[in-house]
Amino acid sequence: PEDLAVQRQPVHEVLQGRRPHYRMRKRYLRKDGAVVVGSLRSGPLRARDGRLTGLIGVTAPGPDARPDELAQRYRSLFEHNFDAVYSLDLQGRFTAANAGLERITGYTPGELLGYSFQLYIEEGQRDARQAMFDRAAAGETVNYDTVARHKSGELRYTNVTQLPIVVDGEVVGVYAIAKDMTQRVRHEEEL
Repeated sequence: PEDLAVQRQPVHEVLQGRRPHYRMRKRYLRKDGAVVVGSLRSGPLRARDGRLTGLIGVTAPGPDARPDELAQRYRSLFEHNFDAVYSLDLQGRFTAANAGLERITGYTPGELLGYSFQLYIEEGQRDARQAMFDRAAAGETVNYDTVARHKSGELRYTNVTQLPIVVDGEVVGVYAIAKDMTQRVRHEEEL
């Protein structure tokens, strides 16, 4: 409870547009009742029209977490997420991907590894998407809508959030979460 005031301030600043994202160390209560310290990085989540709809955040356990717990948490993010979750190196090449990305692109994670994320981006959007990736690789959390081309040739509308992978204070890659918005966009077009 005494942490609440400190934790609310940056949330309000992001929601009011006074800062692009925030990072903080905070305490978490585990199921077994133990209090552990971890870190939280959060930024704005926006709708297609640019209006703010909420925040998206990534938590990381503190130094007292067990190594096997860290590996399980990481694996769980990929394996149990319906949305596409993937990581890219600083050149924009896939280093990991889940089945959600295969549903959007038609490419298996094995087919994507080592290739640029530009592989499935529509040609007319590649420069803009590279600019967003560059911002994430520079340490910023970004969110945008894009059109991807499925392996079959079908267009897929996606909402993508990219955030830096920071290790020992240095950005070493980019995580991304992509939500397939195709059905929603088609429904909106029909109306």
